[in-house]
Amino acid sequence: DPKSLFADTQTGCWYDPSDLGSMFQDSAGTTACAVDSPVGRINDKSGNGNHAVQATAGSRPVLRQASGQFYLEFDGVDDSLQALFTFAQPIDRVSAIRPDEAVANSSRFFAGGNDEGGQFLWATGNVIYISSNTLLQIDGAPALASLTSYVFTERHSGTSSRAAVNSGGYTTGDANTNAAGGMTIGDYRVPFAPAKFRFYGALAIGRKLSDAEIASLRAWMGKKIGLRL
Repeated sequence: DPKSLFADTQTGCWYDPSDLGSMFQDSAGTTACAVDSPVGRINDKSGNGNHAVQATAGSRPVLRQASGQFYLEFDGVDDSLQALFTFAQPIDRVSAIRPDEAVANSSRFFAGGNDEGGQFLWATGNVIYISSNTLLQIDGAPALASLTSYVFTERHSGTSSRAAVNSGGYTTGDANTNAAGGMTIGDYRVPFAPAKFRFYGALAIGRKLSDAEIASLRAWMGKKIGLRL
């Protein structure tokens, strides 16, 4: 159970679109979710209460189901969900995503809530980066492609930041030290760089996960998109 990673009350969040009971059509959490309808709130399953919401009805991702898998579809125009909370480095995050289309303005899969930290973005040429105010290019293995599902692993920790694709090796370097101040899914912390992608889940935590914890979490996320990792 990924919630066990938060056993020592670490800050962070965990969002799981396969748990239909964790999502609502409105940001207040009063209307149950439905396939092919917008999602205005996805609850944080970490126990921290860091629920991600979108108050603007036209900027909500849509819950979809395909091949038995549930995901949130972000349109790359204005869709996003945001949770604001105190979130400082080190931050480890593992996510399951299918990129659909990169845009010239460097689409954000994730960003901080109210600061420059915790960004994960994808640009033209199928290039991905992490950034906490300094871009660190990630060498994909295999090469990234749109319409393909991946599990991504990130660590935002100053000069020892790193990221990897599926079970490939890490690219390491300096992504800078800015805190994230929460987490935005699908855009920059303020609307300006939306991403078009399928979101199958993500867990972000305010500590460095062990290699064994990362391997288990990668395998768990991989099952959400049909990958054996």
